[in-house]
Amino acid sequence: MTVPPERSGGDVPAVRKTDSTRDGGQSDRTARVTAGAPAGFFRNISWQYLASGGGTFVSFAYALIVGRLLGVGDFGLMALGLGFTSVVFQLAELRLHEGVIRYVSEFWEQDDGPRLVATVKLALLLDGITAVLALLLTWGLAAWGERTLVRDARGMEVIVLAGAATFFMKVGTATAQGLLRVLRLYQVQAGVTVGGAILKLVVTVGGLSLLGWGVRGVLLAATVTHLLTNLGLVTVVLRRLHQRVDLWRSDAGVRLLRPRLREMTGFVSNTYLLSVSMIPTKDLDVNLLGWLVSLEVVGVYKIAKSFVAAMWTLSDATFVVVYPELARLWAQRRLADIRTFVRRITGVFGVAGVVVYLGAFLVVPPVIRVIMGADFAAAGVLFRWMAWGIVFWAPLVWVNPLLMAAGRPDLTLRASVVGSVVTLLLYMVAIAEWGATGAAAVYALASPVVIGLVAWFAWRSDAFVALRSAAAVPGEIV
Repeated sequence: MTVPPERSGGDVPAVRKTDSTRDGGQSDRTARVTAGAPAGFFRNISWQYLASGGGTFVSFAYALIVGRLLGVGDFGLMALGLGFTSVVFQLAELRLHEGVIRYVSEFWEQDDGPRLVATVKLALLLDGITAVLALLLTWGLAAWGERTLVRDARGMEVIVLAGAATFFMKVGTATAQGLLRVLRLYQVQAGVTVGGAILKLVVTVGGLSLLGWGVRGVLLAATVTHLLTNLGLVTVVLRRLHQRVDLWRSDAGVRLLRPRLREMTGFVSNTYLLSVSMIPTKDLDVNLLGWLVSLEVVGVYKIAKSFVAAMWTLSDATFVVVYPELARLWAQRRLADIRTFVRRITGVFGVAGVVVYLGAFLVVPPVIRVIMGADFAAAGVLFRWMAWGIVFWAPLVWVNPLLMAAGRPDLTLRASVVGSVVTLLLYMVAIAEWGATGAAAVYALASPVVIGLVAWFAWRSDAFVALRSAAAVPGEIV
């Protein structure tokens, strides 16, 4: 193997001694914010914010423009088709990116090239198999989805096309994203993610404006652009990995993993069940609304949820960068450094969550009225009901990544199952009684419930007992 990526990329310590007399104290203030973070962490998270924030911004613009051009009813139809497909694919997803990060990080630290390559091969194989199974299941359920949820003559076609678009968005992505994070190639992810989102936006808006496309054309454009983007992502990541580790080596068969296979299977089983348990907190709300209310209401709700997704970019980008850093520190058993790092990001992102929510609470509803028009005006009220959960989630965004790094996804799973059962029951009651407003309130409540349970289980676990007892280390992490 070659030099590990964290040492080959020219990273510098996160905290440096500075001369505050030269810049009015700016360097000292920067050092106080970055103290306790691994080298390069804030640079990496900046790239991830560009990837997540840029991609979310373009996807957000996509939702607004497509919603305005399609109209509230057709936009609701498309949202239902994609929401139905998302639930089916989530039933098949293994969340392989988390397994890739955990085990590739471990084998990298051990300088074990053969097992590292074997892990990548196994992940790509499972990625492809599960994506194909999800696509076939989606198509098999399309007729039922049309009768039960969509209740529109175009429903089956929409679900079939949404399945194809989702397939090309998902296949191979989990493995590629896991490798991106291990290799710290956040700038690559930013370029591919934002570039793909822009391509999708341009093609779709052009088709709607110039060619008179409807829902069918929009979904076909999504299928083609997802294919191109995903192919580019997987190709670039594997080429970058091959520059560091020989992917064609003959001593890297999957059989090498046999002694660890039971452990790996247990880890992935927990992350898979976690993914399934999170269905009620993701797209099930849209499907339940489609079952009980009109397509127009679904369209309004989806616009509100698009604004919430843009706001949640704060925690999403943090999670993506925090997990591989914690996995690396845990593999090195640097518990005191982890403790210092966790304290730092709890404060920084706790404050950021409050600021983001208050700003969005004031700004988003009038923006919706101006941009989307009267048909979507109610989305502003729904947004306020949906968005407050970030205040509780942001300061604890490190809890789940740390449990994954410590090999305890079972605790996250336990919390997620309990939270999801509560969420599902609340959805059934709230949507029947209050429609979209009820769904929005329960959606906001789901995240604080789950993260609170995760934090409670984590605090009582053996891994966290060891972490709490680790002595704090003054100075910097290098």
